[in-house]
Amino acid sequence: MGNIWLTIGLIASLAVGAPANPNEDLKKANDAIQAGRFDEAISIATQALNSGRVPTEAEFYFYWERGVASYFKGDAKQAVADLSKVVETQQGSASSYYFRGLAYYQLGDGEHAIADLTSTIKLDPKNADAFANRGENYQNKKQWDNAIADYTQAIALKPNYGMAFNDRCTAREAAGKLDDAVADCDESIVLEPAKGLYYSNRADVYGKLGKWDMAVADLQKALTLESDASLRKQYQDELNSAKAKVTTAH
Repeated sequence: MGNIWLTIGLIASLAVGAPANPNEDLKKANDAIQAGRFDEAISIATQALNSGRVPTEAEFYFYWERGVASYFKGDAKQAVADLSKVVETQQGSASSYYFRGLAYYQLGDGEHAIADLTSTIKLDPKNADAFANRGENYQNKKQWDNAIADYTQAIALKPNYGMAFNDRCTAREAAGKLDDAVADCDESIVLEPAKGLYYSNRADVYGKLGKWDMAVADLQKALTLESDASLRKQYQDELNSAKAKVTTAH
C-alpha cells in the first residue's frame, strides 16, 4: 500500500479557505514552504508570532504557515498543535483540516485523521487527495469497502491518479477481489510505469492467483526500478520466494 503523500506543488491548490497573505512575512513563509525550506518558514512564522506585531485575530495566518511547514518537516505533533489553533476560529479552512488529518495519520491516530479528512471533503468535495488519504486510513483499519469507495471517488475526480489505483488494488486484494485488484494494478502501471511498488503489489496478487511466473516477472521489474536499499532487499526476498514457487509448481 502506498504512503500518505502530497507534493509541495499541490499546496496552493489545497489551500481552500487558507489565508491570503496579509503582509510580507506571510508571503516569505509561504514562498519558503513551496521551495521546501521548511525550517525557514517555521522560523519566520515563529518570529512573527513572538514579535507582538501580529493582532490576535490575525495570528491564525502564521499558525497555518507554521503548521503546514511542520507537517512537511515531519513534526506531526507541532503541525497538529498549530493547525488546531487555526480551526478554532477558521472552521471553513479546508486545508487546515486536510494537513491536520495528514499529521494525525503520521501520529498513528486514524480516528482523528478520518474525522479531519471528512471535514475536508465536506468543505472541498472535489479534493481527490482527501478521498485517497481517507481511504488509506480506512484501509489501515481493515475497512476494505470504505477504503475502496474512497479510492474510487478519488479516481473519479482524478482519472490519472496512479497511486489511488495502486491503493485500490491492495484494498481489493485484501478484500479477496483478486481479478479487480489485478486490473487496478495494471492501470497504475500504465499511468506511472516507473514505480517499482506497483509491480511489487501486482506480484502479490499474482501470487495469490497462483501465477508465479508472472509474479517473478513483476518482481524482477520492480528491482530494476527501485533504488532504495531496504525495498530492494524486500523485493529480492519476495523474488526468491516466488522463484521457489515456480520450481515447485513445475
